[in-house]
Amino acid sequence: MMSWEYGYTRYAFELFTDNFSLRDAFQDVRVIETIAGDDSIDLETTGTIASGESYLIIDRKTGAQQQVTIKEILTGRRVLLHEIMQFSTNDTAVLSKSSWEYVGNKAEASAGATYMTVMTKLLDDIEQGRLIISHTEDVRFTVEYHSENDSPTDWTEVPCTRTYTDDVSGNYRSIYDVPGGRMAFRITALGDTDVDHIVLMSSTTGVLPSTVRTPKVIAADFKLERFGALYDAKHAGTEIQLAADNYFADAVETVTLPASGDVAPVWNLKDAVLAAHPMNPGESVWWRARYRADDGNVSLWSESAQYGQVAVEDNDA
Repeated sequence: MMSWEYGYTRYAFELFTDNFSLRDAFQDVRVIETIAGDDSIDLETTGTIASGESYLIIDRKTGAQQQVTIKEILTGRRVLLHEIMQFSTNDTAVLSKSSWEYVGNKAEASAGATYMTVMTKLLDDIEQGRLIISHTEDVRFTVEYHSENDSPTDWTEVPCTRTYTDDVSGNYRSIYDVPGGRMAFRITALGDTDVDHIVLMSSTTGVLPSTVRTPKVIAADFKLERFGALYDAKHAGTEIQLAADNYFADAVETVTLPASGDVAPVWNLKDAVLAAHPMNPGESVWWRARYRADDGNVSLWSESAQYGQVAVEDNDA
């Protein structure tokens, strides 16, 4: 699965975004028939079905849905369930991982609609994590996880520990504390809302403060590690702050550089910075940087570095 490193110890794992989702690992399978009161169903194929995995049966005609867990694969077209079917269908249903509707780069989650991930190892067993849902309306979600060591039909609900509004996007962010290990998640919207993304981050090693990677200073003459961000966001600009000391409290000047598509591992910004902020021989300045993304998010400020015009020219000699 996709992951990014932010700093040295912070990691974020995407469960659902506009360009990646654990649901992509499973494509809907057409249901041939279900019979209410029966514990087996007929499918178009069982080639992509796994015993012990949970799925949703969704009747596209009536809207009825039921979660089921595969107990045994009987044939190439029939499976045995742990549950008893609650409704009958005849070629109008699918076996799926999600009843959310996907429009553009967002998901439309109606009240009662469920999104499920495949079983995946998301964090080290010793770590704790925070699952964060970004959504447009002030609604709640039921978040449950199923560990690989749980009995087939056991799911554990985790409480929402915090909900806040993101100042940049205006979206709500709901946070749930979850354990690490190999597991699947079941997320049910309790009201109508659009979902922008869902990420899981380690809270043992630190909580990710921004979706844009913090710039890393490679050298004091304005060389930075390349831009990086979650959700396929593109670089929208770099801000360089200049000050007389490394406290950046007084007489701070900001130089804003435009977006760059440079994919080189080191960005040399010296010429651009000095063109906007000329320096005299013998002058030195403290500087730090942060990146902006085209989705409105910004990184944390980098560590500071001291640049001296004379010292650098002597080193180049």
